[in-house]
Amino acid sequence: MRAQLRGRTMWLVTGLVVVAMATMLSLRDADWMGDALWGQETIGVAQVMVLPLLAGGAAVAGWRDVTGILTLIPAGRQRWRHFSATFAAWAIPVVAMYAVANLFVVLASRWSEPSIPNATVWPALTQTGGALLVFVVGYALGGVLRSWLGSVVAALLTVAVLILDRMGAIATGLAEYAASGTMLGTAANPAYFATRLAWMVLVGAPIVALLVTAPRRRPALFATLGAALLVGQLTFGTNDSYRVVPGRTDTCTATPVVVCAPAEFRERAERAAQMAGAASAVLRDLGVSAPSRFVMWQPGRDHLDNLMLVDPGKLRAPLALHTVAAGVVAPLSCRLWSGPEPPPYSWFYSEALVESYVVTQLTGRTTEPYGRLLTAKGAEGSRALVTQAAQALQECDQTKVPSSFSNQ
Repeated sequence: MRAQLRGRTMWLVTGLVVVAMATMLSLRDADWMGDALWGQETIGVAQVMVLPLLAGGAAVAGWRDVTGILTLIPAGRQRWRHFSATFAAWAIPVVAMYAVANLFVVLASRWSEPSIPNATVWPALTQTGGALLVFVVGYALGGVLRSWLGSVVAALLTVAVLILDRMGAIATGLAEYAASGTMLGTAANPAYFATRLAWMVLVGAPIVALLVTAPRRRPALFATLGAALLVGQLTFGTNDSYRVVPGRTDTCTATPVVVCAPAEFRERAERAAQMAGAASAVLRDLGVSAPSRFVMWQPGRDHLDNLMLVDPGKLRAPLALHTVAAGVVAPLSCRLWSGPEPPPYSWFYSEALVESYVVTQLTGRTTEPYGRLLTAKGAEGSRALVTQAAQALQECDQTKVPSSFSNQ
């Protein structure tokens, strides 16, 4: 294995892979930071850059071996020993890279505000297993094609499999979930991850056997490999790697407007309660009553009066007044928001108008669409329409929306 560890190809590929991984993790100002599980799945997003590089490097190693040292080594135990040493040499940086990457996103998320304690070992295991499987496939392709072009074929094949898998055109179990937003309120499905790991072994084992056994045994191994690929196609037709879990116990603010959220969001809940109290006061000035109790939005809470305390696409983004105001002026417990048919446009316009009015009153800066209505109807006419829309939203009655809104 010492000879393999001194090879330039392996370390060149490792360097490129590390750069690709770091680039993916730092894109968009590391929006995942604070949500460790989202960070772990961002490592999975990097597959489309990392795995083709690894496959291409492995193909070069397979090509050099099949035209070099393997011409002197007969099939059997000696070939197995050589492949084991080569595999172990490449596995060392691969395993270390995924371990360090996962540890980094967990620690970086722990030191952020807010910080969701949702890290799990499962993505790290399937990411590492997928990379090792790709190495085996790339090495085999390099040996079969006996040319440096094997690296190109291996890289393109890997890209195609990952893209088609994520598109749903094929199902292999290789592609990670690749989250593009917060993983708040979800947890790993251990059975699904374990099944993927078992499938990777089931595919990798016959490929390795094909590399080291005599030709007379290969038909049975090809049949085994085909069966393993078919199993993947049938098993991973849907991605069930994560499931929604009940929210952790909430702590609630003591302000007149109560906001309940998990303990790690306590500070945001207090700021949201102040904003919600101010928004409710604006509505009371119109003669409209708003809810006095809210919960933080999490999956499974769509039917409750909830507030978005975090941006699903950027966890550390500051809490915005308009986001809190939207939850106050249009309570999400209203059945119209979750009914089988979407509300009419006038309903959405009413929500946007009342939210705009509230933000305008609290900030002193006229916002749209209230600004346009103010220009068209004047202060008294606009206030009357805003009041009517606000009452309709609070009572969950679309028949009370001003009829003129359907023409907006």
